[in-house]
Amino acid sequence: MKGNINWGLQFYAVPIEVSNIGSGPAFNVHCVLYGYDNAYANQFVSWDNGPIGAGEKDKTISFHHPSQDEFRLDRSDSIDGEHTLHYLNGEPNPNKAQARLTISYQDLFNNNLVSIFDYTAYHQWSRVFVSMPSSPKIALDLKELNDQKKLKVTTPKTP
Repeated sequence: MKGNINWGLQFYAVPIEVSNIGSGPAFNVHCVLYGYDNAYANQFVSWDNGPIGAGEKDKTISFHHPSQDEFRLDRSDSIDGEHTLHYLNGEPNPNKAQARLTISYQDLFNNNLVSIFDYTAYHQWSRVFVSMPSSPKIALDLKELNDQKKLKVTTPKTP
């Protein structure tokens, strides 16, 4: 992981370099970069990246601010049922993370996988979690989870 974030500056796009350390390509790469609070200025997304080849290093993914109708995920949402998109207020934050990067992708066998990294106060990326094909199954990738939440917001309730 490479890329520095200075929250004191206003960003319209954030480039971050990622590497695929796995033995196979990563497809349908979707990413959410969630800053230290719910402020719109600290939320970035990047949909539909890839493929990223096995062993490929320093692939630049460009993140942008989502439009309000594009992004429905909250910092409390989780793709794997355990790790949220960012630490919740009052929750222990062992890495003193200023941001959390969640990356979902698929392998050759169509398994949904996830990698999660914290951006620390020391301007370093710290790995939090990387799923493996043998890990518990992840039902939805980030984009599917976001689309599901968008449907819940826009679908009127029937009496």
